[in-house]
Amino acid sequence: MKSLGFDSGFFIYYPRPLCFAGSEANVLPNLYVTWLAGLRSHSLRVVMILAAMLVGVAYLASSFSARHPHTVALDVGISGTRLVLALLAVFWVQELVVKELDRRTVYFSLAYPIPRSSYWLGRFAGISLLLLASTLLMALALYLLTTFGSGSYQQGFSIRFGLEFVSVMAGQLLDAMVIAAFCMLIASFSVTALLPLVAGLAFTMVARSYGSVLALVKDPAGGFADMAEHYLPLLRAIGYLLPDLGGLDLRDWVLYQVVPIDAGVAFAQSGAYLAVLLAASLLIFNRREFH
Repeated sequence: MKSLGFDSGFFIYYPRPLCFAGSEANVLPNLYVTWLAGLRSHSLRVVMILAAMLVGVAYLASSFSARHPHTVALDVGISGTRLVLALLAVFWVQELVVKELDRRTVYFSLAYPIPRSSYWLGRFAGISLLLLASTLLMALALYLLTTFGSGSYQQGFSIRFGLEFVSVMAGQLLDAMVIAAFCMLIASFSVTALLPLVAGLAFTMVARSYGSVLALVKDPAGGFADMAEHYLPLLRAIGYLLPDLGGLDLRDWVLYQVVPIDAGVAFAQSGAYLAVLLAASLLIFNRREFH
């Protein structure tokens, strides 16, 4: 048996053959350590509490709605889930990556004759797995609320929990993973523990509102026609640097059966941006000097 290293106050052991089986296999122990560290910090319990609070808020919102309580409850629930997943993505990168770099406990993991990429990719994979578990828990809470929380009231149109709902939650998961990858990019070169947290929150607000701001400026009837000439080139240039995470919000599909035309483009753009962020952070982390 071989020790993987110190992580958040405890040691994880795994068989020696796994350690030297190649860089792909080395990702798995780091994924496992990240998952256990997330569980050890009682994060999933916090998620369950947040999900219960989310269900309560959504239920109260539907109770005050004279019509379509299912739609109102699910709409409020989706908004809350987007907020919670973004905060969790930033929090988990801060807890499981930034604090290790700041406290120098990362030295224990990097001391083994394995590529740094196995540590970095394992951390991101573990955080993604935690986000997936959180998404599934919240999706289940929203399903139970919408199905059983509004009594026998019959809407004019029903909420369908098929491909539409799965796509909505998949978009939210990808949204949170992009935010986590951006925070890891900042963490790969930051010497200040607070910078990834602040930058991650700022990135979330800007990337999620970018599409709405661009559409508002381009709309001739929006009252910003005189500003479009000056700000449109700048906004389009920003679009090359930031993804439009607002395009991953597909709630209209499940709420009103409005099929999103650009959903595939939004998923492809965000997925490509995620890959670029992860590759850039890995390149920087591989060349980082630790003193």
